[in-house]
Amino acid sequence: MSTSNSKSTKKSSNWSKLFKATRAQTRNSSSLPPSTSHKPIHTAGQSSPAFRKPPAPRASVSGSLSEDSSPPSPSGSSPLQRVATTDLNLDSPEFMLAGVFGQQDSPETIIFEESTSSGKGSQIQSPELLRIKNATLIKLIERVTYPAYPDPKYLLAFLLTYRSFTTGAEILDLLEKRWNCEPHSGARTPDFESKFVQRIRLRVLNVVKVWISKHTYDFRDDIELTKRVIAFLDDVVAKDMRGSADGLKKSLERRLEAEDSREIHLDEKKMELAPTPKVPPMKRGALTLLDMNPLEVARQITLIEFRLYNKCRPWEFLGLAWTRNAGQDAPNVHKMIHWSTRMSLWVATEILRGKTAKKKIAVISMFIKIAKYLRKLNNFNGLMEIMAGFENSAVHRLRPYWDAVPKAHMELFENVKDIMSNSKNFAAFRTFLKQVDPPCIPYIGMYLTDLTFMEEGIPDNVGDLINFSKRWKVAAVIQDIQQYQQAPYHLHKLGVIQDYLTNAQALDNETMYKISLECMPRGAAKELTLRELEEQQKSKGVDSSQLADQERDSEMDYGELDGVKDNPFYQGDSSENILLDSNARKDSDPSTSSSGSDTSVRGASLPKLIERLTGVKPPSAEFLESFLLMWSTFATPKEIFQLLKLRYNVPLPKNPTSEILSKYVAKVQFPIQLRVFNLLKVWQEKYPRDLTSDPELLALFRELVSFIQEDSKMLGTRAERVLESLEEKETVKLPALPPVDPKISASLVDLSSIELVQQLTIMEQHKFQQLTTANLERYLRLGPEKESDLHAWAVQRQQDMKLWFMWQIVMLRTKEMRAKLIETLLTTAIELLEFRNYFSASYVLAALQSPEVTSLKKSWALLPKGAPPKMFALRTVSEHLRKHATFYKHILPLDSRFSLPCIPPMHIYLNALQEIYDTLPDYIGENSNLINFEKAKRLSALLSQIHKFQSKPFGNLVASPRPAAVLHNCTHNLQSYERFVDKVLELQAAEAGDVVARRATMNMIRRETAATSSTSPGTGSPASRFNRTGSFKIPLSPPPQPDPAAVEAALAETMLSCVPQVCSSITEAADIQESVDESSNAMFSNTVPLTDIGLKRFRTRCPEAVDELEVWSRDDPDGEVLGWPSTISLNVCNAPTCVFVVFELRSITKARLSKVMREVEFYKVNALIQQEVETRVVVLTRSISPELASVARNLQILCVAESVRPKMPC
Repeated sequence: MSTSNSKSTKKSSNWSKLFKATRAQTRNSSSLPPSTSHKPIHTAGQSSPAFRKPPAPRASVSGSLSEDSSPPSPSGSSPLQRVATTDLNLDSPEFMLAGVFGQQDSPETIIFEESTSSGKGSQIQSPELLRIKNATLIKLIERVTYPAYPDPKYLLAFLLTYRSFTTGAEILDLLEKRWNCEPHSGARTPDFESKFVQRIRLRVLNVVKVWISKHTYDFRDDIELTKRVIAFLDDVVAKDMRGSADGLKKSLERRLEAEDSREIHLDEKKMELAPTPKVPPMKRGALTLLDMNPLEVARQITLIEFRLYNKCRPWEFLGLAWTRNAGQDAPNVHKMIHWSTRMSLWVATEILRGKTAKKKIAVISMFIKIAKYLRKLNNFNGLMEIMAGFENSAVHRLRPYWDAVPKAHMELFENVKDIMSNSKNFAAFRTFLKQVDPPCIPYIGMYLTDLTFMEEGIPDNVGDLINFSKRWKVAAVIQDIQQYQQAPYHLHKLGVIQDYLTNAQALDNETMYKISLECMPRGAAKELTLRELEEQQKSKGVDSSQLADQERDSEMDYGELDGVKDNPFYQGDSSENILLDSNARKDSDPSTSSSGSDTSVRGASLPKLIERLTGVKPPSAEFLESFLLMWSTFATPKEIFQLLKLRYNVPLPKNPTSEILSKYVAKVQFPIQLRVFNLLKVWQEKYPRDLTSDPELLALFRELVSFIQEDSKMLGTRAERVLESLEEKETVKLPALPPVDPKISASLVDLSSIELVQQLTIMEQHKFQQLTTANLERYLRLGPEKESDLHAWAVQRQQDMKLWFMWQIVMLRTKEMRAKLIETLLTTAIELLEFRNYFSASYVLAALQSPEVTSLKKSWALLPKGAPPKMFALRTVSEHLRKHATFYKHILPLDSRFSLPCIPPMHIYLNALQEIYDTLPDYIGENSNLINFEKAKRLSALLSQIHKFQSKPFGNLVASPRPAAVLHNCTHNLQSYERFVDKVLELQAAEAGDVVARRATMNMIRRETAATSSTSPGTGSPASRFNRTGSFKIPLSPPPQPDPAAVEAALAETMLSCVPQVCSSITEAADIQESVDESSNAMFSNTVPLTDIGLKRFRTRCPEAVDELEVWSRDDPDGEVLGWPSTISLNVCNAPTCVFVVFELRSITKARLSKVMREVEFYKVNALIQQEVETRVVVLTRSISPELASVARNLQILCVAESVRPKMPC
């Protein structure tokens, strides 16, 4: 197997493991965090529907979602078919809904485009013409699931552009609410159920189906969204349409595996007819362009570019994503843009590298031939790359060389030039493109230009409504791009040419222009012939092929500049003002201030740093970010803005001519002024809170931007936008903290893991979002005393919360209650890790792993069998949460490191920052007068991570008053600290059985505590007071070591679902998980036929079952019950008025009850049970919890249990 195939297989197996892990999680957990829990959400005024038995005429069992694909009903026609042919009067009160979807259409919620056929000013009423112009998100979802008629064009436009105004998780939440719609009147009439609800659910399923089949990349790029949609299908859809839910899950898994490979599927028959590649001849020297066949070069360029073009995702074209974060928001589009830019530079480079005029002309002719074949191959993107290379100023000015190109080639070039002309917005090319048949690679720059005009010229919102008219236009462009991605090129890959193309080196524009000047000096085109130019070059000994390695010279001497004597930006580089790496250039031209080596700056004076930031060349993103994050550690706001204003006022030449002045302004003055403005613009866009939190800094910022606005006509409009954006910049909207209700009496043991995860995340997120760069800088420079709030939250809170959770466990009255709370906190820790709230996870894990808790052997013994191995497996995670290096490497997933909401363990970030700050000096150099910028870069790398985490807040959290009351001022209970110490020692002594030692130690602690209180009463935090007694603790016995096999299984289960990077071999862990699933399935399997004891219990409980029990068996080739082909065997007993289906189970869970219902439904359909015959379900089991007994009664299942076990946390 090839390497690529092996990688594809490995990725596909990982998707299978994800689906298995998700199914296992669904079976084994009834409480999931918000990212994976999908119980129906009901708004105010909306009643929660009771769990009903699925109706007998189910929706599609085979997974098909069309309205005419339901199983036939006894009357001969499908209920859904009858719904599809029945008109709906949506204005009828019967079909009015409660909740968010109950709002009627109005100009405040939805506006349609006006009809061109029904008169001026009238709105479109015909479904065929109905087209949304502006609407709220609720109305957009309502229309995409509209029961009256489907609108596939609108659905396609919605799924292509939804990322520009919402998220996939929010869409799923609204689809779930739409599925569980309730009538406004509260009465669910038969028409409401059969006509209205069924049709809405079909629309919802159709949305999910199209989303999965046409936009699989959304789930491939977002694992959390994949888990959400699987949970939606399992927990919501499967209750009513099991077959459709299973079919969609299979489809999603299959398409995700295919999406991983992202291979271009070729037709084998067409590949057999593909032309034979033209291999270049073998030679001793290096392969050159002129050694290759132009047709084959065009083919290989086309194969490379189609591979890049095919990988471009639709969401990368939204919101100018390719222009943000150095292209990281649109990686595939950015790669194609980078390839096209490099190819155009390479074309110009190959022409200029020709040693003689003959070689240069031959290369030009070669590229014209390649362009001809690119035109025949319909590769217009490659064609434009060659055109751009020809239009490069360094090549275009060589008129004598162009005049010597053969006439036939020039005619061909002019023809291609007319097609690719950008006049009238590529009107000629657009017309030509409509006549082209695939395969084809259009010029992607044309589409990017269209999208840029749309994004900058059309607002995203009109008032409070989403401007969907703009999304229609954007979707049309994306569809044009997509249509050419479907048909691949059937050509053979030729590695030698593709390697040559991908490794070809291209020169920069400045170097090429210097070579061009050496080939033909200014004005020589009118004075010298081509032969004279050649002779002149030979006399000078000029070889244009070697000029690329020479340094760039100044193109023009602008003369002496006015007022640069005392200007710090026009002093040459020296060891007294800048230190560079040994491989960096140590001198720079003060007049141009190139910043090409800015990343090599080790130390510099403040003027030299700003000079490098605002040179003619743009600074690197890393250099600019490091400066903006760390400037306050080595300068004041006044110093920064004084130098920026001085830098903006670029000195002019003394007594210049008009020509020299215009060129100086264009090539020196304006680029520097533009760099100063861009620095301010980036500052405002990326770090607005640093500006708004410092009044002095904000005033100086406004002053300089206003000065630029008045001074520069070219930058005035942009400066005005910066000021407006600064006014409109809003802080991140966070879920509000609920008011604490003193009437609520609850304790930690009463809360579920979901409530804990939600409340802890809301609390920590509010603190985390309040952090600014200034807070962190003051913390490093002045110490924790000056930034007590930051220290109290990031460092002290971690210790206090750990102690508080220990307090809550230890102070419970019975070991049963302690076991219940430990199990809840263990589940909470795992869910916090999956939810990416690593800060809260760190102190919850620390509390569970503390000696005070782990020594409670009797409490741990009451936990379920899998709990101690999970705790043991989480030790590795806990270790990684203690250091920044291991946290960043092992805990944060590489593919979603900064793309998902996250709260990092801030105490380890502060420790890492403090270590760098204390270790490295502030200033370096011979006189220690240069700012240590290496230190600034290392500190800014950590601060940049914090800013990226802050830019992705949690937005789907719902605060609840009960957990808020429990966790409010959670450390205040520790005032009775001595009582806690007594309780710990009492429990420890009880474990050890040494009462004498316990009493002696308690007396010693009381004396020490009294002495401490008398000397410094009330000082220190609970955690610090707790640490004072550490030397008096009785040695704690370690917790019992779990079985190694159980540890491996728990490690696989925990790490596979939460932190995959912790496992050394993810494949091996998944295999262990699968074996655990198989063993657990045996525990919940049905006994067929019944045992003698089971038969006796059934006869006693159901005396009306007079017939003998029979074993009914039937194959399930479509996997309707289990999701894969299997044989279903059931115990069946006939009675005069009913049929009993009997299950004998060793143990029972919610997941097993769900399987029971699927098996019963399968039996009813395949055994041809008449509707008037009642089917009764009996489950014989050893024990059942009250919660499961209630669920069984709602499902109309008769549970016969030997005992009712106490309720335990999930």
